[in-house]
Amino acid sequence: MQPFLLKILLFILVIQVFPARCCVEHEREALLKFKASVNDSSNRLVSWTGDECCNWAGVTCSNQTGHIIILDLRNSYFYKSFRYGMMFTDYEWNNHSLSGKISPSLQHISELEYLDLSYNNFSGNNFANFIDSFTNLNYLNLSATGLTGIIPPQLGYLSKLQHLDLSLTDLSGIIPPQLGNLSRLQCLDLSWTKLSGIIPTQIGNLFRLQHLALSGTSLSGIIPPQLGNLSKLQYLELSNIPNIYISNVWLLSHLTSLTCLIMTEVDFQDSREWAQALNTLPLLQDLYLADNNLTTIPISIIGLNFSSLETLSIMENKFNSRIHDWIGKLTTLTTLELLLCSFVGQIPCQLNNLTSLNLLYLWEDYLEGPMPPLHNLKNLTTLAILDVNIGEDIRVVVNKLASETLDKLESLSLFNVSLTGNLNGWMSTMPDLKELYLSYNNLNGTLPNVIGNLTSLEYLYLNKNNFTGEVSKAHLAGLSNLKDLDLGSNNLNLTMNINWVPPFELQYLFLSGCKLGPYFPLWLQNQSQIKEIDLSNTEIVETVPHWFWNLRSLFSIDLSYNLVEG
Repeated sequence: MQPFLLKILLFILVIQVFPARCCVEHEREALLKFKASVNDSSNRLVSWTGDECCNWAGVTCSNQTGHIIILDLRNSYFYKSFRYGMMFTDYEWNNHSLSGKISPSLQHISELEYLDLSYNNFSGNNFANFIDSFTNLNYLNLSATGLTGIIPPQLGYLSKLQHLDLSLTDLSGIIPPQLGNLSRLQCLDLSWTKLSGIIPTQIGNLFRLQHLALSGTSLSGIIPPQLGNLSKLQYLELSNIPNIYISNVWLLSHLTSLTCLIMTEVDFQDSREWAQALNTLPLLQDLYLADNNLTTIPISIIGLNFSSLETLSIMENKFNSRIHDWIGKLTTLTTLELLLCSFVGQIPCQLNNLTSLNLLYLWEDYLEGPMPPLHNLKNLTTLAILDVNIGEDIRVVVNKLASETLDKLESLSLFNVSLTGNLNGWMSTMPDLKELYLSYNNLNGTLPNVIGNLTSLEYLYLNKNNFTGEVSKAHLAGLSNLKDLDLGSNNLNLTMNINWVPPFELQYLFLSGCKLGPYFPLWLQNQSQIKEIDLSNTEIVETVPHWFWNLRSLFSIDLSYNLVEG
């Protein structure tokens, strides 16, 4: 083949594989109008200049047609997480948010397949007037955008939509039944909105749905039986919806693909078969139940089938029962949380069978000790036992954990469990400890200097005990990661010298009842991140120094029961 013909063929091949992407002019103009309508204080859209809009930040064009198919302006500085049905956010996101109104010019980008404007600070609901223009849209995320008004029924016309997220907005009104027309939908998140009314029966038409979240809304009424049609559903979150109830718990047994179920404040109407119904879900990995009006827990479960269960969290139900033996057969568990469920009797020894556990959390007023041996829990990194009457020496309790556990333990909480003894002879066995909560016990003696060797420690709470003696810089020398320190309500004397510079930046400091005075500790002036201080009854006799008011992060201070002026 002649070199000239070869070059021609190669040129044609390059054009076919890497076609030119020319920005469509009217779409470029639509983007510029959008840019003009928003406030971009952090210059996220600084690249939106020139003729080639396909190279602009957040914009992707089709290699074949040149039309814009992806507009991704998600604010990546926003952080969202949920724990026990509560929402936590990092409000630094606001500094990087686009704000203003969503310009209707976007409707002229009609070939759009993916639109993500989430975690920006838009207002109003003008998008409802043109949302049905995006007939090719398969992904729509307007989460945390400040939208108000109702969910436009026109969304039901976007027949290609697979992902719809309107969570964390001020949208109100009902869930439009028209959403049941979205036969390709795989993810629907309407959580943490102001939606009210019932869950429409049409939701049962979404046969391809894999993710459904309706938490934190004002929905009410019965969970429709049609929910049981969603055989492909993997994630179901119905939490913090106090006016929702389920009349037949067995409808959950039809959700055979379910891997995660979160139902807090959903009324189970005192179902006696809830555990048996959930036992039929072979793929269930994470189960969170809280405040469900449950009073019965089965003594045994025939054909126990929780073979994939990794997380079991049950809170605020009134079982008035002991923890039954079958709990020890859930050997795949990595997290077990039993909180405020009125369990009675002793902590079951069967917990020692849960060899995969990373986290064990028991908060039960009516459970009692002694604590059973837990030598088999060699993967444990978090142990939290609260308000349980253990009534043992703390060294005895620590000796019931394997040395492998102590080596990797990151969080130890033994709060108000009637512990006795002192801290000598065992703290050095926990080199990776980040959190130590031993408040409200009967511990005594002096604080060992070895505390200062716990270099990973972030939270140290020893308040409400009977500790005595001095606390010197040696106790705190290695605690460079410390954030919270509570030594209050002990007979302790802090003896740091006037030139001591702490290695940490505290956020919370509680020293009530300790001997600290007669002067304000000078080392506090270096704590620029501190938010709350309790120095009540610490024998301070001094005018408040001027540097104290320069602690800009401080929002709460208690100086009562001192002779303080200024």
